[in-house]
Amino acid sequence: LSQALPAVNIPGVQVRRDGDVVRVELPADQLFEPGVLQFRPDAIPLLTAVGAEIARTYPNQLIGVEGFTDSGPLRSTTWKNHLQMSVSWAAAVQDALVTQGIFPADQLFVVGHGASHPVMSNATEAGRQKNRRVELVIYPEKRSS
Repeated sequence: LSQALPAVNIPGVQVRRDGDVVRVELPADQLFEPGVLQFRPDAIPLLTAVGAEIARTYPNQLIGVEGFTDSGPLRSTTWKNHLQMSVSWAAAVQDALVTQGIFPADQLFVVGHGASHPVMSNATEAGRQKNRRVELVIYPEKRSS
């Protein structure tokens, strides 16, 4: 991965290098309705656009679909803990990308981090909002054909 991903021209999507991987950050509040595992109406078009750009640029790279939450109290009984929530989010995104035909299932894998690895402090609502995310992580390794 000697070059960074081209800028994705969709508001709210950040692309950043992290060592030898590229991370595409999707805010959870743009993907899911609050407190439930249901996509917002505009989530699938967002996933389709971002996924298509990644698939075009890196057609054979392994891609982790990684879920992250904040450390605040769970506002729903849907999940027992933050790890379950993050895995559910990541699995739903992975399923959508495969179902939409953007990626084959063997190119993606799911990781849940729960409230580990915040990108901002959880002391403020703005920080908690930023920490609730799903990242598409492009790895240098290629999938086996």
